Amino acid sequence: MMIKKINKMFLFGTLISSAVIFSSCSSMEVVKGNELNGMKLQNNGEIDVAHISVAGYGLYFLKFPLITGNFEKMGSVTFFSDDISVKEATKAITRKARKMGADSVINLTSTHAPGEGLIWFKRVQASANAVK
Repeated sequence: MMIKKINKMFLFGTLISSAVIFSSCSSMEVVKGNELNGMKLQNNGEIDVAHISVAGYGLYFLKFPLITGNFEKMGSVTFFSDDISVKEATKAITRKARKMGADSVINLTSTHAPGEGLIWFKRVQASANAVK
């Protein structure tokens, strides 16, 4: 009976740990200008470099970050650092656009979903078109 209880506690702890780690991440998706099936992202004569989209998620206790996605190193997490913000998402997009040779981003949009309560998730998403 005691071994079953320990196994259940271990399984529960593993599930909770996995949920926390995998729920806190950051990601970036890039569609290059030559992958747009001949379509333009804009019509003002600039050259399309890419459409860039980023997303980040974090787990918070009250207003304090526990584990969050990292926009500096996409796909990794940080602990106790509040990196889930429109500012950090925008910086990630403009950093990637610059690396791809763009000199400006247009049509930048973002959504920010803060949570509330004792333990909650925070989410931010942003996207823009990189042009030169």
